[in-house]
Amino acid sequence: MVTASRFPWSARVLLAAGAIAMLADVPAADAHPIHTTMSELTLDASRRTVTVQVRMYADDFGATVARRTGARLAADGAPPADAALAYLSHTLVLTDSAGRPLPLAWCGARRIGDAIVVCVRGTASAPLRPARLRNALLFDAFADQVNVVRVSSDGRTRTLIFTRGDDARALP
Repeated sequence: MVTASRFPWSARVLLAAGAIAMLADVPAADAHPIHTTMSELTLDASRRTVTVQVRMYADDFGATVARRTGARLAADGAPPADAALAYLSHTLVLTDSAGRPLPLAWCGARRIGDAIVVCVRGTASAPLRPARLRNALLFDAFADQVNVVRVSSDGRTRTLIFTRGDDARALP
């Protein structure tokens, strides 16, 4: 398991700066130097449901979805929901206890300055314990991409950090 405490202090500072910039809605430069996503994943094992909200730079997401799916972007650079869901289903993979991927359903998107927050949900046919997550969002676009996932389940919270080449991880 890779956690923030196992990264050198300089990497933790860079991750924290990126998170603060995204959460504070700081405008990005023309070509922002930080490639990160921040996700909130809520797992309800008793109902076998997972909800994920991902915050990322809208221009990075739109361009990557368009390149990957061939979708035409809206005037504001947003990809169509079906193309966004197709990309997310390929790069954000949750599996149930039987190792089957949870089909994801679109639950919306909203722009916040330079960022976009997208929402997907999944329901498992088998128990979620042990559920696993692979988060490869935007790894196909940026070699330095870092994806931070805050997982909430049964009153517990855990943070996972994914970088290129990481395998799926067990969720709490």
